[in-house]
Amino acid sequence: MVQEAAGPQVAAEYRSRFEADVAVSRLGDAGIRAVVNIDPVIGSGLAGSRGMQSIEVLVDPVDLIDARDVLATTALPPAFRDENLGDWPDRASSKRLLRGPLIGWLLAGMVIVAVVAALSALR
Repeated sequence: MVQEAAGPQVAAEYRSRFEADVAVSRLGDAGIRAVVNIDPVIGSGLAGSRGMQSIEVLVDPVDLIDARDVLATTALPPAFRDENLGDWPDRASSKRLLRGPLIGWLLAGMVIVAVVAALSALR
């Protein structure tokens, strides 16, 4: 005899709160109530725990199969498929690619300024 589990069941696990919130929103759009479950100890930033962080999306056991089906689809919402949007995904991507090296150069410049200031203070 198979005994059904009581209480909310894990429909999916994610590594970021944002991804889990998006999943809960998608499930809500499908008429499935869902909540995010984060272990406060794992999410607290303790040494070594960040790489193992898992954020669960919980649903009612009755909705578990439907929830997993909804989350298994990777289709974008209709608003993201609108032809009137133009090339915004390409523009957003190119800005993101530029931002990484720019931040690196700014940090390197700040380190050089700090080293020069420390050396001149020693004189």
